[in-house]
Amino acid sequence: MSKNISGRFAWHELWTLDSAASTGFYTHIFPWSAQLWDKESGYALFMGKNGPAAGCHKLGNDSDGQGIRPRWNTYISAADVDAMVPQAQALGASVVVPPMDIPRVGRFAMLADPQGAVFGLLYRNEPAAAPQMPPPAGAVVWNELLTSDAEAAFKFYSALFGWEVMTRIDMGPKGAYLVFGADGAQMGGMMAAPVPGGPLWLPYTEVDSADALVASATKAGATLCLGPQTVPGGGRIANFLDPQGVMFAVHSMPAANASAATPEAVKPAAKRSRTARPPAKKSVTVKAKRKSARRPAAGSAAKKKKRVKSPARKSARKPSKRKAVPARRAKRVKRAAAKKPAKRAASKRASAGAKRRGRRGKRR
Repeated sequence: MSKNISGRFAWHELWTLDSAASTGFYTHIFPWSAQLWDKESGYALFMGKNGPAAGCHKLGNDSDGQGIRPRWNTYISAADVDAMVPQAQALGASVVVPPMDIPRVGRFAMLADPQGAVFGLLYRNEPAAAPQMPPPAGAVVWNELLTSDAEAAFKFYSALFGWEVMTRIDMGPKGAYLVFGADGAQMGGMMAAPVPGGPLWLPYTEVDSADALVASATKAGATLCLGPQTVPGGGRIANFLDPQGVMFAVHSMPAANASAATPEAVKPAAKRSRTARPPAKKSVTVKAKRKSARRPAAGSAAKKKKRVKSPARKSARKPSKRKAVPARRAKRVKRAAAKKPAKRAASKRASAGAKRRGRRGKRR
């Protein structure tokens, strides 16, 4: 559960002169259903998949005379509503609805910032559930202030809630789009933009496709004011006026497979998937078995290979002793061969002398 931390966006509520028509329109274009919350006031809840997504309050017939017009209202969490109202007044805000209790809910007040944008302060008796991430369709995901002076407006809200500038986006002649947040997380934006009826807070509701919702919303009686167009980060947005003239906006995240929307983009993607696809687990195990089958055993096969290769390697590294033995023998053979002719000549001379001696003896 999220705590009542000042400066967090806590609730969004539609003020309308025709609650039946408004609930019928928004439950048609958003994944919402309408549920009556209080019979006496006619207050209804827009129910999303994960519980209440927003509220719908029917204005009285004299509301226009009091300066209260149909609009989407944004409530910001306050740890102490009664203490924060005079702080806002000291910074230039004016009180629209003084602090009062909401039965079974908590306490609230309505203020107008120095530029005239109306917003609410809300303290809940029971903290609301933490927002789901990523946000589902039907959840409010962005809060945008359309005002006459974005820099002056930011100074007011920063002093009241501690918001900080996250970035400024150059919009050319329209000036800068100021993105604000807290604790390193973006929460919304502010920009100078002329709006019929004066400055206002505009909540953005998440949808599956902003482009597809344009068709369904305009068919249901809405007027398209802006978009659909791409914003930094790749999302798509569109702004409308509902059939009662209340401005609302939608946002959709970029599709993960947006490049595969056309047939030309599908074919290369299919080719890439074949080459880049990792091998299945089964094929990996088969290959591993084949490799293990090719490996030599730790016994005789490995030894045979070593016996074949080791003499060549040893001979290349060190001179073999066996080669020196035949060399010595060759020398001895040469020496013996050189001595043989002399021995033969001596033996011949000896045999010739013996023959001569023999002949002499016979003569005698």
